[in-house]
Amino acid sequence: MAKLLDGGVSRTEKEVRRLQQLQSLVLELGRQGRLLCPQADQWEEYENAKVANLIAKKFAQLSFGIRFCHRYEVVNSQMQHAMLAFIEGRGEIELPQATFFDRDPVAKLQAAIDRGLFVYAFQKSPAELTRGRAAAKSATVSDTEKLRQQLVREGRTFEQQLVEEIQTELQVLEYRIAQVREAQGQPEAQLNLLRIYGAHRAFWDRAGGRPPGFEGLRTFYGSAHCQCLPTPLIRGHLWSDLVTGSEPVQMGDVMDIDMLSVALPVAQFVVADARMRERIVRRRLDKQWGAKVYSMKMIEELFAELEPLLKKE
Repeated sequence: MAKLLDGGVSRTEKEVRRLQQLQSLVLELGRQGRLLCPQADQWEEYENAKVANLIAKKFAQLSFGIRFCHRYEVVNSQMQHAMLAFIEGRGEIELPQATFFDRDPVAKLQAAIDRGLFVYAFQKSPAELTRGRAAAKSATVSDTEKLRQQLVREGRTFEQQLVEEIQTELQVLEYRIAQVREAQGQPEAQLNLLRIYGAHRAFWDRAGGRPPGFEGLRTFYGSAHCQCLPTPLIRGHLWSDLVTGSEPVQMGDVMDIDMLSVALPVAQFVVADARMRERIVRRRLDKQWGAKVYSMKMIEELFAELEPLLKKE
């Protein structure tokens, strides 16, 4: 919703007015303790905007300071819970609330309501850092579009690519292990392996995984426990749809996929751009995870869902 404040987005007066009303509705539902609207990692999309401080303030207001853990933390936490279930021979993986939030979001919202305030701090990232992120983002879009064109030329299907995505962790680990063997003791390959997988190997060993080390980690990565985790699995579906589709990759697609992969397993209502919503619905991810997904063209339908939640005075 903070895109309303981005000068690069063109909207009609009616759309602007309706979006403002939607923000007011979400804010009031939060004040009543009826709706959580947590922040994710959207800030990375807006840190270069001219009105970055205003957008950050709007995020804070709508979320009451509640936010998801960083997407990489969410994935690592899911991996660790899956490892424990795999090691203990359990057929069910339990992902507690702390997988997605560092604190109980309902309790945090209630505390803000009871106090009548919450503390918000904003610090703009250094210019060098934001320039580096912007350059990396542009390179990612370019590389992903090249990959999409190549896969389309090859006739790669969504189903074929999805198999590749589900097995990505195992394939990359095996590739890095092979590099270490071929390097014959040179430290760079070993350091790359540890940089990417050292934390997972350490957790595996501490949890009593057998066999220990990377050999045991390979066994886990090839298991159903690893390959059924919600955030990586959702990301795999959306990514496969993106790189085997007919539409060119756009700026923001990769970040949208990352953030939606965190939100879909726990959200009741999700707002995405029209293209991303089509992907979610096409792959039935909304049905699988019980989320109602809207684009801004469906704003009236979203109002119809949210307005009945208001407590009438």
